[in-house]
Amino acid sequence: MRKILTAMTLVASLPAATEAAVIYTPAPLTADGDVQKNNTAAGGGATSIAATTNTVSRIGRQSALVNRHPVYVFQLPSLGAGEVIDTANFEFTVTGGRAGDYAVNVDLWGLDFRASSAILATDHFAGASDAGATLIQDTIIASGVVSTGAVSTDGAGDAALADYLQAQYDAGGAGGFIFLRLNNDAFYATNRIETGTADNADPSLRPVLTFTTVIPEPASLVLVMCGGLCLLVRGRRGA
Repeated sequence: MRKILTAMTLVASLPAATEAAVIYTPAPLTADGDVQKNNTAAGGGATSIAATTNTVSRIGRQSALVNRHPVYVFQLPSLGAGEVIDTANFEFTVTGGRAGDYAVNVDLWGLDFRASSAILATDHFAGASDAGATLIQDTIIASGVVSTGAVSTDGAGDAALADYLQAQYDAGGAGGFIFLRLNNDAFYATNRIETGTADNADPSLRPVLTFTTVIPEPASLVLVMCGGLCLLVRGRRGA
């Protein structure tokens, strides 16, 4: 009996086998752009699409009454049979902005899956009522002095991004479009941050989405192996 339990313990403790990871890096689309919103108190809260061809996007101040938020667009590539999202990462580049400290935090959100690559005026951050949006990383840029250079999701952001991507595949699948938005967590009319877009002539300044997939082995395979070992041990004892 001890041998049977030992065999079962050893098999049960083995990690589930998977096929080697496949890496995907879908190109950012030039359908990206800025959406903007007037300060509700001073400008009525109207939203609009500000630009879709600029080489840099703006987070924060456009004018004393208007904030902009960049929305990046990617098309979901086709996955192999049985593949699921394993890891993910998003990187963008801060290229400049207005001088001085940035007094609010910047967050990364994933918007709803769509069949069209067009960004919408309603893609602007709407706070707690932001229906269809998923918070991927809170404070991807912290308030204070913001340096130029690449900014990437951290470990928690990577995990949330992987979950978001899997949900988008489940919602619509390959060929559809996803939207990643950077926005202040509050209206801010003093300074702005500028980031590279898909339209930028320098490829190193364009946003980068990378994810990997795996094909998990069915859990039933482990149970079959366990049962086989148990029968083998019993057979030897009965011989």
